[in-house]
Amino acid sequence: MASLWKRISEIGLDHEMDSHDRKALRIINRLSLILSLIMILYIPVLFIEGEILIPILLLFSVLYLFTLYLNKIRKLNFARYYFMIISLLLISVFSLAPGEGSGERYFFIISSLIPVLLFRDKKVILISFVLIFFLFVGVWWLQQNLTPVISAPDFLKPFFFLLNMAVVFGMIFITIYNYKDVNLKYEHQLINKNREIEIKNREIIDSITYASYIQNAILPPPEYIANLIPQSFILYKPKDIVSGDFYWITRVNDRIIFTVADCTGHGVPGAILSVIGHDGLEKSVHELHLFKPSDILENLTGIVQETFQKSEREIRDGMDMALCNLNLKTNILEYAGANNPLWIIRADESIKKHSHEQSTPEFNMFEANRGLAEIRPDKQPIGHYEIRKPFTNHGIQLYEGDSIYIFSDGFADQFGGSGGKKFKYKPLKHLLLSIQNHSMEKQGKMIGEIFEQWKDGYDQVDDVTLMGIKI
Repeated sequence: MASLWKRISEIGLDHEMDSHDRKALRIINRLSLILSLIMILYIPVLFIEGEILIPILLLFSVLYLFTLYLNKIRKLNFARYYFMIISLLLISVFSLAPGEGSGERYFFIISSLIPVLLFRDKKVILISFVLIFFLFVGVWWLQQNLTPVISAPDFLKPFFFLLNMAVVFGMIFITIYNYKDVNLKYEHQLINKNREIEIKNREIIDSITYASYIQNAILPPPEYIANLIPQSFILYKPKDIVSGDFYWITRVNDRIIFTVADCTGHGVPGAILSVIGHDGLEKSVHELHLFKPSDILENLTGIVQETFQKSEREIRDGMDMALCNLNLKTNILEYAGANNPLWIIRADESIKKHSHEQSTPEFNMFEANRGLAEIRPDKQPIGHYEIRKPFTNHGIQLYEGDSIYIFSDGFADQFGGSGGKKFKYKPLKHLLLSIQNHSMEKQGKMIGEIFEQWKDGYDQVDDVTLMGIKI
């Protein structure tokens, strides 16, 4: 019996339906079967009250079963309206035929529940409810003013009234119970699905977390950087567990070569690119002995392109990078950039003192007795690019007290503050100029605190990396 009930309930069920349509289908199938059976069960009662209604009752029993056929042939939306119409028609006929005393018009109470269960459109539900209410009032008025087609004896009217009320309350109970039963079924399915998703999510997070350990292992540790350049800091804030930004630093004789890179995207895709970038830099410098920043960027571009050439689909991902080579003996800095610039901050006295020298960059922003110069990068990434040209190699003579900064775009692009706007590059320049009296370690902490204050209440939009070095 349970198996038959389930089969009837799922007539016309399509697994591509959403949860609301599935619920509506099961409810309309069950109600159609129950109401068809009630029509049959009412036949003995009508032999007492009015045999004239028996053929009409049998007709409605068939009409309800026809709803199941409509669902079977996938006329699902039409079946809902059809079910509503024949239900309201049935209630109207069986309310007017015996007159007021038997209580058939109270079946409109049940019908008022049906639109909520079957339809999702609020307008349809509201119109149906208003229609049912006016039908209820109209039938009540007609019962007062029309002569009944049949008339049961007075002593049987309370019996028929109680019988009809029992059916009304029984149908309300069955409707709500079935709806609750369907909801519970979907609730259990949802709980199970959530549990599965939670397990999968935990497994994914565990895998990504372990990947972050691997990624962090290839990043130079703070102690290593401090040994190479005591006056320095790294602000490194991944957006996700793993990062598309990375930094790299190495020493070759009297040269320190260092970079901050921003790979396409963030999270796992960016992290995979960061590993390719890290290995490419190691190979370029320590195996091929390339020390000129522009040569390193050219070779790294070739490595990235060669890596993705084997893919069946065209991959245009790459990375932006600011790469520097600092000669510790001469303080000459070589720089080449792929979309990412180099900023140099120098005291006013030093700017004036060395302004005549050919390698002096143009300082065009001044604050707190210091000036900032921007060495612009080539407007092309490392990786695929339609019109590629050789990277430009810049040579700058640095002096004691100079500060240099390379970074990804995450800080400047972060939304925050009172207006929810981007931080932008000009305020970042002012920020760096304003904190030059502090040590590099203190600068790193201050910049990190300002970033957190700025984005307070906003999600971090990208990975953030900023490296500062003082000569």
